[in-house]
Amino acid sequence: MSHPVSQPPVRRPELQPARETLVDELLTPAAPPLDLKKVVHAVRRHKLLFLLVTGLVTGVAAYKVYTEEPVYSATAVMRLRDTRREITGSFAEPTTTDAQGNTDPVLSQIQLLLSRGVAGAVVDAPDAIALRLRPEGISLDALRGVSIDSAATVDSLLLAFAPRTMTVRAFVPPDPTARASGPREGRIDRTVGYGTPVSVGGVRFAVTRAPPGAERAVLRIVPREAAVDELLGGLRAQPRERTSVIDVEYTANDADLAWRVVNSVVQTFETMSTQRAQEASRRRRIFIEDQLRKNDSALAVAQRALSTFRTREQASNARDRFTTSQEGITALAMRREELDADRRTYRALLDALRTSGATRGDAIAALTAAPGLSGNPVIAQLQGQLAGYQATRDSMTTGPFAAAATNPDVRQLDTLIAATSRKLLAIVQTYMDGLDARIAALDEMVAARSAALTRRAPASEAEEGLLTQEVANMSRLTDQLREEYQKARMAEAVEAGQVEVVDLAAAASQVFGVGRTRKLAFGLVVGILLGVACALLLEHTNTSIRRRSEMESLLLVPGLAVIPQIPGSRQSRTGLLRLPGFRPRTNGNGRATADLLDDGLVTISNFRSSSAEAYRTLRTNLLFSQLTRELKKIVVTSAAPGDGKTTVSANLAVTFSQQGIRVLLIDCDLRRARLHNVFSVPRVPGFSELVVGYADVASAIRETRVENLYVLPAGTLPPNPSELLGGQRVPGLLEQLARDYDVLILDTPPVLAAADAAVLGGLADGVLLVVRAGKTEREAAKDALRQLNTVGAHIVGAVLNDPDANVPQYAGRYYEYWSGPTR
Repeated sequence: MSHPVSQPPVRRPELQPARETLVDELLTPAAPPLDLKKVVHAVRRHKLLFLLVTGLVTGVAAYKVYTEEPVYSATAVMRLRDTRREITGSFAEPTTTDAQGNTDPVLSQIQLLLSRGVAGAVVDAPDAIALRLRPEGISLDALRGVSIDSAATVDSLLLAFAPRTMTVRAFVPPDPTARASGPREGRIDRTVGYGTPVSVGGVRFAVTRAPPGAERAVLRIVPREAAVDELLGGLRAQPRERTSVIDVEYTANDADLAWRVVNSVVQTFETMSTQRAQEASRRRRIFIEDQLRKNDSALAVAQRALSTFRTREQASNARDRFTTSQEGITALAMRREELDADRRTYRALLDALRTSGATRGDAIAALTAAPGLSGNPVIAQLQGQLAGYQATRDSMTTGPFAAAATNPDVRQLDTLIAATSRKLLAIVQTYMDGLDARIAALDEMVAARSAALTRRAPASEAEEGLLTQEVANMSRLTDQLREEYQKARMAEAVEAGQVEVVDLAAAASQVFGVGRTRKLAFGLVVGILLGVACALLLEHTNTSIRRRSEMESLLLVPGLAVIPQIPGSRQSRTGLLRLPGFRPRTNGNGRATADLLDDGLVTISNFRSSSAEAYRTLRTNLLFSQLTRELKKIVVTSAAPGDGKTTVSANLAVTFSQQGIRVLLIDCDLRRARLHNVFSVPRVPGFSELVVGYADVASAIRETRVENLYVLPAGTLPPNPSELLGGQRVPGLLEQLARDYDVLILDTPPVLAAADAAVLGGLADGVLLVVRAGKTEREAAKDALRQLNTVGAHIVGAVLNDPDANVPQYAGRYYEYWSGPTR
């Protein structure tokens, strides 16, 4: 039976990207969630760091809370509004706002508000005198008529109060600009009555009354530029979305100072905006007035020429004869004269800009205020940029901290100012070239029509028509200038600018209203979070093996046991005597000797502990491993020194003997032998003497106080342990000992420290690798395992030793069970 051939599915192009995105999302592993158990364990392992970071952050927070001064904020509201145009109607001059939307007028006003020029004016204002005067021992309410010059020569004044008079003492520093005949330096003492104004070093004030209970007070003077910097540091301006309303905020440590300063800022800025607008209107009025005076003179000349011609030719009625023919010529000529007047105006302004004694900024301002140019958006934009650059340069090059002309920022501003001026003059020149072309075209048209009229009319009538046309053009231009002159006068009279104060700040509110308790709680939470973060960071950067799962996944061997921390307290000797299979050595009084109680042998000294139970678990796992492969010779080693292999070897041997198995514990560490100290037996003769044949088995093997447990100490430490262990006698010796005992446990040196463990690992039935939690590096453990595999050693498994409690105490329940009461 034939099966139908299945057709491949049609892949729709429009669905393919969506499918690929879905597959990518399914295949992309999600970020693992934060394991709280791991966090807790990391904090426990690094509790000292956690406590240190938490305490430090909490202490800093407490110090800041109890030492910080309260911060107050006051807010005033302004609005960007062309009040001048609303008041004067169509008589107001054009604004300089970019009609094409290239600049934001609200943001432009904010930048002007935050300029040093406005800040300097506020600092000099009487309402903001607290920015420059810091009284100590007396309040500002007790002072009257306070004023500080911008170049005050004192930094502090000492006030001494008497019942009826007051003494002001100040030290005036030397003035380098003073003449030798009158040095202005030294101490100044002034004694005045209360309410009498006094002036010292540029500071003028009067004290109305002495502070109650005070004998002295100090008035500290803040330099003007420092006060300006402080004002700008606490001043903020934020526009409201989709409106021309601006919120102006000022923060300070004094509530009264905050609302006084913010109100002074908005009022000063409103006044300066009005003054700038009036100054612009005044310059426009002066310019139009000058042009009107020149045009009146030209009109009078044209009228006299026409009157002289009519008197000479007696042709008073000639205009009536040519009225109809000259209507078109007159219109063209008038248009031509308007353009020519504009050209002469621009030419005169350009010449004044190049040759006159006026400053370059004033000449450019007069040029851009001319009729026909003031409404040009491109010229208005360039003029605004030029004014901004010049204002920035003035603020940088003035004051006690003024920058020199060679400063890179000043040079850059000079370059920008020159480039913008050239652009502005180039645009004006281009505009004049266009006027020349239009005037030339009108001249050609007027000449053509006049020639035709001349051919049809007498020469006298043509001349009269030209004179009449010139008078009419001049009269019309005069009327236009008079109209513009009236507009300029009205605009100059309006006392309003482009900003309006909507609301003044009534009072200041505290910015940070959170109580101390909440702040301290917040600092504690932040400290805990930072402490946890530091613990996790240290945990992440730690490359040692810390968990059983890490050991098994890294080494790919079974983890046979986790040895928890050995308890520091010893069990009572009564418990030792009840240990099955243990024959203690007694003194003459029948009591057990103290040298038997070694904390390292926890399977003897604390047999009910979780650590002893872990060794019994290790023994059980090794016994079950014999179901697949016989384990009579077991090598116990580690990757590096200090991992606890000797302790594991001794306790494992004890647990085997407690099971009724004859165990021989051999100290094969011929470099740092320790087993003879653990069991309090002589070291010589030992294993090295057996290998070289200097002793027999009966004399080298020691019987211990644990039943079924025998120890073969290291013996004399040879100079060449690796060559001794790699000799031909060691395999036969081990086979001989394996026939006499059920289990041989060989304590060997670390794998990475010497080749002894690798040599013996190839002769043993199995190798047990000891890994110390929190100390054994991952790469070290892998290298040790690699060396053992190279010599063909059979790795039975690994033991995670945790004497420092780096691993969570999972065996706590076993400890509770073994240490519970018995009945």
